[in-house]
Amino acid sequence: MSRIPASIGDYLLQDALSRRSMAFVGVDRKGIVTEVGGAPERFGLGEVRPGSALGEESPLFEGLLPFSGIEVLPQVELTGGRFADVHVFPSGEGSYVLLLDTTASAREQGAFQQRDYELNL
Repeated sequence: MSRIPASIGDYLLQDALSRRSMAFVGVDRKGIVTEVGGAPERFGLGEVRPGSALGEESPLFEGLLPFSGIEVLPQVELTGGRFADVHVFPSGEGSYVLLLDTTASAREQGAFQQRDYELNL
């Protein structure tokens, strides 16, 4: 992919962030949280703090650690009926976990599938 001008990248970032909530967690290679940002409480990660073990703080990540590369888990159902695309990617001496809210689209897709199912009965 060719490089895009910084102003286009900035616009795309602002557009994406204005449409969906997000949270991120930085972890070292041992799975210890180094950084937390965005709106972690919206994704059931409100108790995650730097210095804690991510796998112990959130069952979602138990068994996924250590991260070895880029992973994308689409529309993962979280606590409280929320859904998120979960992106994991390496960065420096660890990885970042990025959660992007997909609750609205997951509910819309579920309603569509339910209507389709009912029509096929």
